[in-house]
Amino acid sequence: VALWTLAGIGVGMLVGAFNGFFIAVLRMQPIVVTLSTMFILQGVTLLVMDKPGGFVSPDLGAFYLGDAIAGWIPMPLVVIGVVLLGWFWLKGTRFGTALYAVGSDPDAAASVGVRVVLVRFLVYVIAGGCYGLAGVFISAQTGSGDPLVGNPLLLS
Repeated sequence: VALWTLAGIGVGMLVGAFNGFFIAVLRMQPIVVTLSTMFILQGVTLLVMDKPGGFVSPDLGAFYLGDAIAGWIPMPLVVIGVVLLGWFWLKGTRFGTALYAVGSDPDAAASVGVRVVLVRFLVYVIAGGCYGLAGVFISAQTGSGDPLVGNPLLLS
């Protein structure tokens, strides 16, 4: 289970790095790059899948929808803990401050020495990892590896 979770996060981070390169370094429009990447990856996934929807082991769902430590810590508490750690990381580190600065005013951030391109690139990599983890959670919940499961939520 841990290996597949890390694989999902890793693939998400690779896709995030791909998007981040085109958006942060080549300065292309984010909506165009991310939607294009999504359509390409959905097409490739549908092309290589054995059967529509794929198959996800019930063990994955049992792990993520049950207890992290049997009878002691439910998985939602682990997720809440990870979110709180991320929040503290954003509030208490130099990178978090740089991220807030770039999000508020990239020109002002650059004038005080923040490497705007690097921060934007890293944010896409981190976001890709989060999306990969979200994909693992959705696959665990639905028991399917269908790449079209999120289409109704697109741009909503």
